[in-house]
Amino acid sequence: MNWLPLRKLSDNPRPVFRPDVEAMIMITLLSKPSHSMIRTSLKNQSSKLSSQLIAQLLRRGRKPASKQASGGFTLVELLVVVVILGVLGAVGVPAYFAQVNRARVNSANAAAMAAAKSCAAIWVGGGTYVGGAGVTGTCSAAGTASTFTSNLDPAPAGRQAVATVDANGAVTLATAT
Repeated sequence: MNWLPLRKLSDNPRPVFRPDVEAMIMITLLSKPSHSMIRTSLKNQSSKLSSQLIAQLLRRGRKPASKQASGGFTLVELLVVVVILGVLGAVGVPAYFAQVNRARVNSANAAAMAAAKSCAAIWVGGGTYVGGAGVTGTCSAAGTASTFTSNLDPAPAGRQAVATVDANGAVTLATAT
């Protein structure tokens, strides 16, 4: 192999090539990343090319194809993501809203029951009744029935809880329909 001695790039002006020589170099570089192929192809053109360019071409090489091909997503990958999101939306959104409604009903039930139990405790132990948050109703005198209705906002339509303390002090809960 007969190579010309390398000089600093600043010693030589940028070489000017004929268009056919530049095309041959680009085809060679794009076809295979093999250094031996580049050396063989450029060996015949070494009189026309500067030694600095040959050295740069040999050092540069090509990136592996796997790194070059990762430019974006394929249509199949995007369709899979859309299908997964559709299934999650079809199953998850109704389940979420059902859970929110159950939580509201449970909150209304708990508020009405707390007020009724407080009234029953006052009958047994004495004291004064202080109304609970989110509940309407008054605690009547011992031995008379009292009714407490939740008024939590926003409660599901027609799902306000009604707690009753009967004359014996027993507390019951009913959900209005």
